[in-house]
Amino acid sequence: MIVALASFALVLLSAPAVTVRLTRGIHPRDWTRWSFAALIVGASAAEAGLVLFALPTVLRALGAHALVAACARMTGSLMPGGPVVGWSALSVATLGPLAVALELLQARRSQHTLSVCVAGVATEQIGDQSVVVIPIGDVLAFTVAGPLPVIVVSCGMREVMSADQLGAVVRHEASHANHRHDRLLALLAGLERAFVLLPIVKRSAAAVRCGIERWADEDAAGSTLDGRRLVRDALMRAVFADTPVGVVAFGAVATIAVRIDALRRPLRVSARPRRILVIAMSVAMLLAVSSAAAGAAELWRVLLMPAFCDRR
Repeated sequence: MIVALASFALVLLSAPAVTVRLTRGIHPRDWTRWSFAALIVGASAAEAGLVLFALPTVLRALGAHALVAACARMTGSLMPGGPVVGWSALSVATLGPLAVALELLQARRSQHTLSVCVAGVATEQIGDQSVVVIPIGDVLAFTVAGPLPVIVVSCGMREVMSADQLGAVVRHEASHANHRHDRLLALLAGLERAFVLLPIVKRSAAAVRCGIERWADEDAAGSTLDGRRLVRDALMRAVFADTPVGVVAFGAVATIAVRIDALRRPLRVSARPRRILVIAMSVAMLLAVSSAAAGAAELWRVLLMPAFCDRR
């Protein structure tokens, strides 16, 4: 059971990094959604596997020796380890969700700080969006999330962009705000911290982060070649500054080369690659969920064994 859970977890956590080069013909929106779902299900499967692995050690520590002995066959199928291995698994299972929670809290604090900073600042109309223009020389644009998201651009950004290019930047940020990409980015940062000892997760998170930016680029560009040229030119003009965790900025340096390359050619979406992606991801996630459910059912039988024996 645990071997199956671990295998499916590794496959799903690796999927975005492995499939990122096979995405031609798939809209970045679709690939990002499915890849993010794979990461969440994979992380949940890993968590379930760690809990099941630690179960025998925890039962022994609680003095449930009779329960462990009576259910030797069941617990044996759960692959119990020694005390060191069991407690290590429990520690990792506890620290993982805690790391995600801390990252989400940090992102929320960053957003709150930025919201306070831009509160009361006069807005300007750029295209069909109200935008806060902050008086700094850095070339910068980002979205402050919240019940009423705020798009922020710097004076430096406005000075180096033409009116059409600035409109493309604002449309890009509006896409981030409309789809609440800040939540995805915060969760990605949390997963990276939780699986810091698993390098493939960092690569997968980076791939999904790039997918989020490409998703917003496509929304900003629309369906025209001129729109793609405007977004590409805006990216090439910009000089990007660092932004806090969870803040969705126009120019993430790590993604810019891939985005510029993608915008050089029209987006050609094909049904077949998307169908293959959906089927493969769905099967992997279904198997992971089924394994976790089977493990939970087995755990439930183990915990109910004393009551069953008492009635006998």
